[in-house]
Amino acid sequence: MRGACAIVATSAKVGVFAPRVTMDVRVLETTIRDGGYEVSHQFTEEDVALVVSTLEAAGVGLIEIGYGMGVGSHTFASVTRPKERAVISDQAHMRTARATARRAKLGVLYACGEVFCPVEYLDEVAAAGMDFVRLAYMPGDLTPANMRYVERARELGLTVSINCMQSYIVPPVELGRLAAMTEKAGAAWWYVVDSAGGMQPAEVRDYIRAIRDATGMAVGLHAHNNLGLALANSLAALEEGATLLDCTLNGLGRATGNPSTEQLILALQARGHETGIDVEPIARLAQMYRVLFEGKGNSPMHFVSGASMLHSRNVPAVTAQAKERGLSLSDYMVRVGREARRESCLDQFDFPAAVFERAADGCKRTGSSEPSEPLVRTIAGVREPGGSLGAPPRAERPAPGAGRGVPVRRRAAVAVGVAGGRDGGVVGRDRPGRRPPAELSAGRQRARGPQRPAGVPAARVHLRVG
Repeated sequence: MRGACAIVATSAKVGVFAPRVTMDVRVLETTIRDGGYEVSHQFTEEDVALVVSTLEAAGVGLIEIGYGMGVGSHTFASVTRPKERAVISDQAHMRTARATARRAKLGVLYACGEVFCPVEYLDEVAAAGMDFVRLAYMPGDLTPANMRYVERARELGLTVSINCMQSYIVPPVELGRLAAMTEKAGAAWWYVVDSAGGMQPAEVRDYIRAIRDATGMAVGLHAHNNLGLALANSLAALEEGATLLDCTLNGLGRATGNPSTEQLILALQARGHETGIDVEPIARLAQMYRVLFEGKGNSPMHFVSGASMLHSRNVPAVTAQAKERGLSLSDYMVRVGREARRESCLDQFDFPAAVFERAADGCKRTGSSEPSEPLVRTIAGVREPGGSLGAPPRAERPAPGAGRGVPVRRRAAVAVGVAGGRDGGVVGRDRPGRRPPAELSAGRQRARGPQRPAGVPAARVHLRVG
């Protein structure tokens, strides 16, 4: 049951595609949730207020907040992952965001079936003033019995999105059948989720088409960038009729991250989509946070895991197995992915031992590709005896988890060398002839509290944050 969509080329100039688009498309900004993985979930109330207010003022209409693994998981992770203990609770996330936003619709992720996400907790989500909830299911968990989450959320007046994690582990036709079942239960949106970041544009088209053929729901894509295709996949989904696209500032997110909000908006505008979003304040906000994330998501092993369709949660176990067996990690990871797909266990947290055993058969051994000591010293900027100095060492930046309880935004200001702590002392690298940005100056920080890019209205926060 396809919705109406028309893309009409309006330029007669050869090689120029300047369409007039009549299809509605919405971006869903998830920096606070998915981007939270990159700061070990250290976003504070001040950060939430700043990000939400800037995005809303720029025209973003859908914003997801909360802890990365889903609402309620901050307590669970505090026990299982002490280094990722969240600074603030999900309740604080929701309370602060709701007090800040006036027009933007707010929502959270909900990991259906997990011990930290009982169906009863949906009542708290609704009471906190959320507008939508993204119910995260694995394909195998989409059963009639588990539709109670959908039904309860609808009873509470929440817009329900089904986020089908690792959508690619079932064929498109089967995904369409599952989508039709959730639509009958009351779901309004369906998201294809490329959890491993390994899907190709043609595959994305097949899955989006299958959902649109089977349902009348709005269809979206949550892409990851392990193969550098997050933006391309988002645009392919759009061309196939998707109307919901996820994105984050700087493309921040788990593993290699998600489509960049700035790039996605510009790409949509270049294609003629009137998003109503002003990219300039978003770009300024992204620049403010950028220093904390340089080099994030650029591990070659994340690229290999994407090509292998392995979720990032499986990478540590595969890495340990390769090291123990003395095998080439990249070759072994590809083989594990192949065996896990053959065993239909890509969705499992722990692969069967047989998968690791078969993957090791014929795998390359660890090579001797270690860089030479002189090269290492040059890269590190260490002067060789009688030689020249290599590249100057980069100034140390605070680790993402450092300064627990200090707003990520303030740590970003310190890291770029333009603002100090609450005492107002200026620290960092002074560049000759360049004045620190006014929006980050120490004096204005003391006077204004939560910072915002120039030209963005102040957050309408009705409770004390920061």
